[in-house]
Amino acid sequence: MHMTPPDSTLRRRIAELLREAQSDLDDSGVLAMDILEASGLALGADRARSSADSREESVSTKDASSLARKVASLSIRTEQTIPIKGEIPLRYDLRELLGEGGMGQVRLAFDRNLGREVAVKSIPPDRLNQRRLSRFVNEARITAQLEHPGIVPIHDLFISESGDVFYTMKRVQGRTLRELIDDLRRGDPETSRRYTPAALIGIFRSACQAVAYAHQQGYIHRDLKPENIMLGDFGEVLLMDWGVARAFDDDDEEPLEAFSPEEGVTLHSTLDGAVVGSPAYMAPESLQGHVAELGPQSDVFSLGVILYELLTLRRPFGAESLARLMYLVVRGEFVPPAESAPDREIPDEVQEICMRALAPVPENRFQDAGEL
Repeated sequence: MHMTPPDSTLRRRIAELLREAQSDLDDSGVLAMDILEASGLALGADRARSSADSREESVSTKDASSLARKVASLSIRTEQTIPIKGEIPLRYDLRELLGEGGMGQVRLAFDRNLGREVAVKSIPPDRLNQRRLSRFVNEARITAQLEHPGIVPIHDLFISESGDVFYTMKRVQGRTLRELIDDLRRGDPETSRRYTPAALIGIFRSACQAVAYAHQQGYIHRDLKPENIMLGDFGEVLLMDWGVARAFDDDDEEPLEAFSPEEGVTLHSTLDGAVVGSPAYMAPESLQGHVAELGPQSDVFSLGVILYELLTLRRPFGAESLARLMYLVVRGEFVPPAESAPDREIPDEVQEICMRALAPVPENRFQDAGEL
């Protein structure tokens, strides 16, 4: 069996290759996106995958070096370049871990140049591979293009000389909409007093406005859920985590990204295309992997699930398995909000909006978040 070298050896090798490639460039101080992707392949080769559902192929140092050199010889595409900034401690003082997920980890950092705290997102070396690297860079660039008060600002994107990939963004202090819903479900008195049904609708509208702006700019989020909506301490509503976002006209089919278990719901197979997102909040066309059908209406469905949860404090599709969830979602079988939570006095007009957003057929929903 082929044995791969340790992570430290690969990291040093990538750093050498990056420096060699950089020496061939002009004073622009940039590297081609392909070099970054080659780095991801090499860094992802530090161990053989042992789990039965692993889909990543091990890459030897020789293979990685060959690929990186080949990529480095390509012409520089100025529209797809990322600056090398050196080691991250030169500017950022990394501090405690703020959060961690499947796409990376976020740490608090102090920006020495500007004298402020920021959040730094990175991919741990043991999780880095070409697909994840591509999505990571895609997330940073799409988010940076969406300049809206409801979308977290991105400050910088770079690869360090040691081969680590980072982007920096505004540090958001507050809690997620998921945490708020959980407090309401538990009957927390202060939360219930502050977050009335009208206040919850206000939060939802703010989230819709951020998604509407993304739709107007030609992007869909594809992973809308309460965990990805941050509520700031001063009334901010920020839409986070654009790691699986895509442009309307992006027809590239992506390989399956493994789901993290969520209340017993998992996904282990690719249907006829890419399946990404969180199953409990995905539209029928997303769950079934119908990539060509994905559009703003898919985000509208996810927003409909969030609205239902805000109205009733429970999800519309109560399922213990993915198979059951898909059955309910595709058939549009759920109890109307007012019947699900009769004690919450849900207005008829709001219920009608929620029901339309959750229509199983995309054409029967609001056509984008702006209309919603």
